[in-house]
Amino acid sequence: MKTDLSGRTSLVTGANQGIGYATALELAKRGATVHMVCRNAERGEKARDSIVKETGNASVHLHVADLSSVTAVKKVAADIKATNKPLHILCNNAGALINPRTETLEGLEINFATNTLAAFVLTEELLPLLRSSAPSRVVTVSSGGQYTEDLVTDDLQWTSSGFDGARQYARDKRRQTALTEWWAADPANAGVVFTAMHPGWADTDAVRTSLPDFYNALKDKLRTPEQGADTVFWLCCVPAEKLHSGGFYFDRKVTSTHLQMAGTQYEPSKVDELVKRLREVVADVMAATKG
Repeated sequence: MKTDLSGRTSLVTGANQGIGYATALELAKRGATVHMVCRNAERGEKARDSIVKETGNASVHLHVADLSSVTAVKKVAADIKATNKPLHILCNNAGALINPRTETLEGLEINFATNTLAAFVLTEELLPLLRSSAPSRVVTVSSGGQYTEDLVTDDLQWTSSGFDGARQYARDKRRQTALTEWWAADPANAGVVFTAMHPGWADTDAVRTSLPDFYNALKDKLRTPEQGADTVFWLCCVPAEKLHSGGFYFDRKVTSTHLQMAGTQYEPSKVDELVKRLREVVADVMAATKG
């Protein structure tokens, strides 16, 4: 955890608060160049200024983007590539848990768009840069909520009746873990380490606003954002040879992605189907945007 990250470049999404902020702060403390992606300009600027002031690291940059928008995600990736500099660490942290069912301006269910699609598009767009910058890594902040859901690949945006934001969030987190395994299995990505992780339940603004009953019941037992970010940052800086690419981590250790007898296991072909459908969604959005 005392690794000197000078000369390393990182990108952290959802970096103005909670686990994302704590991760960006620790990266900056150790000398890394940090690109923060935040949805709100005012809060993002405040967070960036706070990190620069505390660390003395001026190489902290803000990108304002609503990651529920495919167009915005692609713009962030294009901006990073336009710097003509390496990218060594991508941390997919931004997330959403919203009820009732809500659609974005691009016509996408907002939880799916923010949690599954944004992480997929950003990673795919930046993979060529990550490969050329190897050794590099992608860390995706998933959730223990994934244990409750199977890998859903058909009704990605839950257009059927009975929408439940918490269950959709859990499905998104299952999809994130499956994508992590899928990227890690691709020989073309040999120089990039892919990991997903469960930060434990932390006292963040997202938990307070999205799960108020859960928060009120367990607020005295929740982790701090810094405690939640511990494994995230550890995955960002530990030597690559100590990590299992494709692994799902909790408290710095690889753990199972499925509970015993839960019946949530899936064949690799199902992840291939997920990727195919995600690419179709992206193509449809981009076609509509050009139209």
